[in-house]
Amino acid sequence: MPREIEDAARVEGCSRFRVFTRITLPMMRAPLASSALFVFILNWSDYLIGLLLTTRDWVTIPVYMASLSSSMTGQLYGAKAALGLIAAVPPVVMGIAIQKHLVRGLTFGALKQ
Repeated sequence: MPREIEDAARVEGCSRFRVFTRITLPMMRAPLASSALFVFILNWSDYLIGLLLTTRDWVTIPVYMASLSSSMTGQLYGAKAALGLIAAVPPVVMGIAIQKHLVRGLTFGALKQ
């Protein structure tokens, strides 16, 4: 975020809060959206935190997927595939929802105006 843009708005008479809400926040929408998507994906598929902080009654999807294999029954490939498909839906939906901001943020510096 160029400091000169914020300084120009301050010279024009905007308060610090108005500079933040009207100038800084709209310009930072694309980077914030892409960071939010990456943080969501990393937290959604986190195995260790889910393993350590949950009980047997309440488990997360990665912990439950790991419990679908045992020495007695072997690998339950059908259940793992179905659960993996269900687990992939929320990150894909979130990525589609912020796709406009992702494309704008990735191509913002590539074009000259």
